[in-house]
This record gives sequence, C-alpha cells and structure tokens, in this order.
Amino acid sequence: MKVPSNYSEDMRSTGGTRTELLNNVLDSSISLDKWSVFLRETLQNSNDQRLPESPSITFGLHYEMLSPEGLAVLKEMIQLDGPHKSDEEIRISPNKNSLPILIVSDSGTRGLTGGTDARKEDDSNFCNFFYFSGQLESRTTGGGSYGIGRNVLFSASRIRTIVVYSQIIQNGKPEQRFMAMAASKGLKHNGFNYTGRHWWGRVDVEDFDGVQPLLGDEALQLAKVFGLDKHLDKGTGTVIGVIDPDMDEPNVQMESLATTLLINAWPHLVGSKSEPPTLTASITYLGETFEIPDPRSEGSPIRHFVSAYLEDNSGSKIYSEDLKFNGSLEHLSKWVTGTDKTLGKLTWLKSLDPTTEDGEHVEKGLTPGSTVALMRSAKLIVEYMPVSAPEDGSKVFGVFRVGKNFEKAFRKAETPTHDKWLRGRLDLPSGARNPVGQAEDGITKIFDSGKSSKGKTGEEIDTPVDLANRLGKLITGLGVTGGSIKPPSTGGGGGGGGRSSSLKIRTSARPKLVSKSDGFCIGEFFFKPSGKSTSGSATKYFPSLKVWLGDSFEKEAPAGSIAPTVEKILYSEGTAGRWIEFKTSEITSTDLDGKDELKVVVKYPSDMLVSCEFESDEG
Repeated sequence: MKVPSNYSEDMRSTGGTRTELLNNVLDSSISLDKWSVFLRETLQNSNDQRLPESPSITFGLHYEMLSPEGLAVLKEMIQLDGPHKSDEEIRISPNKNSLPILIVSDSGTRGLTGGTDARKEDDSNFCNFFYFSGQLESRTTGGGSYGIGRNVLFSASRIRTIVVYSQIIQNGKPEQRFMAMAASKGLKHNGFNYTGRHWWGRVDVEDFDGVQPLLGDEALQLAKVFGLDKHLDKGTGTVIGVIDPDMDEPNVQMESLATTLLINAWPHLVGSKSEPPTLTASITYLGETFEIPDPRSEGSPIRHFVSAYLEDNSGSKIYSEDLKFNGSLEHLSKWVTGTDKTLGKLTWLKSLDPTTEDGEHVEKGLTPGSTVALMRSAKLIVEYMPVSAPEDGSKVFGVFRVGKNFEKAFRKAETPTHDKWLRGRLDLPSGARNPVGQAEDGITKIFDSGKSSKGKTGEEIDTPVDLANRLGKLITGLGVTGGSIKPPSTGGGGGGGGRSSSLKIRTSARPKLVSKSDGFCIGEFFFKPSGKSTSGSATKYFPSLKVWLGDSFEKEAPAGSIAPTVEKILYSEGTAGRWIEFKTSEITSTDLDGKDELKVVVKYPSDMLVSCEFESDEG
C-alpha cells in the first residue's frame, strides 16, 4: 500500500492568505455553538452536491476509533519530513496506541468531481474543497457562498487534519479519489514562510508543481485502512474523517448533534406536500445510534413550524402572505434576473401549546417566543427570527421562504456561517431599496400590527383579541388554562323568566397540574364567588369545559378524542387548606352563599388544552 506523500503551500513572493484568517471567519457566529456550526456547514456542503436525479441524500456523522493499521499509516504520514513538522498542533505521539475519528459521510451526491489542477479549473468540486478559498458569484444554487465552510473540519480536529475519500463519475467512468489535508496556521520552516495548508497525496506528477489525489485501487486501499469506504455503497459520494475530534464528552456531544440536525434541517426531513423527505440522516457513537426525532411528533420543539411550512390545516388555521419588493429591480440586476417581485412567502399559525424552550434548543439556534424560521431553497434554516407575540396570549410559529427570483440576493446577504441575513452585504447604491431589509421589516410589521390575529382578507380569527383576559394565559408545561369568568346575565330575558343576579364567579388563582398518568391529566381550577343572588329563585351554576382546537376554545372535543370531564367541585369556608366537596353537582346561588373559594377538578387527555369557566342557567 502506498503511503501518501506530503506537500505544503509556501508563501509566494507576493504574499498569500494565512489559514488562521479563514478559521477566524468561521468563529464569527454570534448565536450558535461550535458543533452546531460544524453540522450546519458539513450538511450544507453535502446538500450542495446533491444529484439532480436523486430524490434524497444520505448524510451521516459517526464517531469511531481508527484501526491499528490506520493509526500506523497516519503516524507515518505526519512523521514524513516537511514544513508541517514545524507546527506543534499537527503531531501524534509515537506512544499513542488509539485515536478517534469523526466521520462525515454523504451519498446520493456528486462527490468531489472535476479537474484537480486549480490553475485550470473554474468550478471544480475537488478544487473548491481542497484548494479554493472562496466561490464564484456566478453560482446561483446550493447553500454555500464562500467556499470556506470546509474549515470547520480542521477546527474540529485536535491535530487540524482530515482524510478524504470520494467516489465519482469522471469523464463518464467511475473513479476513486483519496487525499489528506491539514490546515493550522501560518508558520516558518527553514527560513521560509508557509500559509499553514498541507496535503498528502501524489507529488511526483510530471510537469506539475503541487499535489494530486491518489486514484483507483490506491485510493480504495487507503479508504479501507481509515474505515471510510464502509460508509459509501457502490454509488457516488464523499466520506471525510476528522482525526481526533475536539470533543470533551463525545457521547454527549454526538447525541446533542441529533437535536442540532432536527432544529436546523427539519425541512429536509419532512419533504413537502408533493415530494418525499430529501434527507436520510444517521448519527452514531461507537456503534450506538442516536435517534433523530420525528419533526412532527408530539413534544417536538419544531412541530408547529412544520405545520406552517406544509400549510397543514388539520391542527391549526394557517395564514399566509406573499411579501412583495417595493421598488425598481434595476439596481439589483446583479442579484435578480427576472421580473417577479415576490420576495418570498410567509406562512404562520398561532398556538397556545408552547415550543420546548430549554437551554439546549436555544443553544442550537431555536429562539424562544413567537418566531419565524427563515430559509432559502437550500431548505436549511438560516435563522429563527423573533417577532411580536399576539395580544391573545398565544405564540406565532411561522416560516418565510425566499422567492425564486431573489434567491441569489439572499444567499449573498448571508454571513460566512450562513446563520443570518445582513442587508449591508448586498453593497447597494446609496438610497437603493434593499430586498433583504424589506423582507425582514415586512415580517416584523405584520406581527407588530396585530395582523397575525387576522386572516388574509382581514377578518377576525376565531380566537378573540381578549383571549388573555377572557380565558387566561396558558400555564407553560401544564395542559390547563383558566381565566376571568364572565358573570351571569343581569338583564331580563333568557330562559329564566326575567331573573337577575349580582352574583359573580371569577378566577382566583392560576390552574395547576395535579397528576399525569396513562395518557390523562388531573388539573385544578380555582374560583372566587362574590356578591349575592337577587333573583326570585335559586340560580343554578355549573362548570363549562372547553377544548383548544388550534384557533379557539370549543365545547366539543375533536372527533375521535376523549372529552374532558369534571371529576368534582369543592369549596372552602375560611378554613385554611381544607376543601369540602359539594354533595350535588347542581350548585345553586344559595349553595354559594358564604363560600370563600371554589375548586373544580378536571380530568382530560394529556395532549389536550382545556379551559374552565362557570355558566348559569340564566342563559
């Protein structure tokens, strides 16, 4: 088996880019942790190489141990004489007898195709990955814009080194390619400066001053030694091995990456109305598989975004609006090629069921509160943008998808880590209308103006604006809600023959969850009666239960579900902590005289939101 030869990039007489500059760019994310950036960049690179005829790609992250043979070959490569030996980071102790490797794999993709001579190639996948630092602006597809996303691979390695194997179709024939690379920092060796980039491959190529990949059987043998080949079937794709990944608790961090993938790539996991999912993902640690939750499952932190994205009206009413560019397209000719002024489509829903907002989900990019997920055609979430919450106590879950004609402009506006749109990156003339700014301001305006509580034609939705006052706010983590209770009618008419009453029953405390088991919850609602009945005969009072149906509370439970029930009604008469159960379910105004507080115990399915208020038989 041939051990790859080493080659280091020297600093030319006219200078060059030191590798640490590119690494600093990828450390610029202000909202995401290191491994979230790593997953986003590697997945985005894989997604960019998707085959047009392939409905789905397979993406994997696998934490494994190098085989003894693989470790021996790696040591031999790094111990070869060369400028890389002057870098203290690119080293392995001769006494090291085991070393982990983090494998990033994709299949159903093109692989690292194209020519391998950077002097002659314009847009070669191979050269983009190994040589070029930046990307042609003429590219209009894919997620990446800067050609520096690969640097997360070196930052993730304690020795700044990766090994790469790719199966491709080149000139109509199958081909295998292998090359290793390290990128640390600028250094000096034997009196000369070097950029910090080093490769291991073929350096004895005639009439070529540089390094080329190993091909065919030589490439396949090295792929087997490093355990890369087993992550590719007979099709095309790429497998990258990050040597000695910089993980303090690798089992915990690998499991956490499953959440990262869910929050950042769920549009690929759910597909669309007309297409199946476009991503199959796998995350393992020493052979143990970490399940990636179903984005639509109960308890998923992004299930409501999925409903808005798929415009699924089965659970909640979906609202949508096309945002239009207001201005001339003339100054955007570099970024916009058509005449369509649709900046993108915004869809949203409202829900009282809160998204899970624990620290891990926020760390992975999810924003607590009312939020709109921003995305382009790459179907990776750019950012979860906070918006104003509706006045009714609910939360907004929205999705904004960039219009086809503005795709290139929004891609240009992304930060190097692709986790934010910066309107200033378009570098437009002074006073020119900015499509990115108009989109973000338009989204903000919709929810600031309360439009989130209206339908497309402006009609009020089923949930009234005063929901927070009339029914109360959702108690996060509980399946119950309560609120101020409307008093019995004081006017004439109704079925009571003109009776009237000044007796009122209002909420006295927050509802609370008492227990949860076997798919059911027991919740308690608290009320305080005030005033006295002035009617000629006793007025009957009873608790009225309603169920949240996505846009309003209704008395009828959804078809096929179990309706909530009142288990008992209790009262207190000034004895602290002592509750007494009413002997009858028919409570009259006479029964309420002298009662300090009421408690209604309700049983309901654990996936249901329930409200409770008192009504009377006065109509």
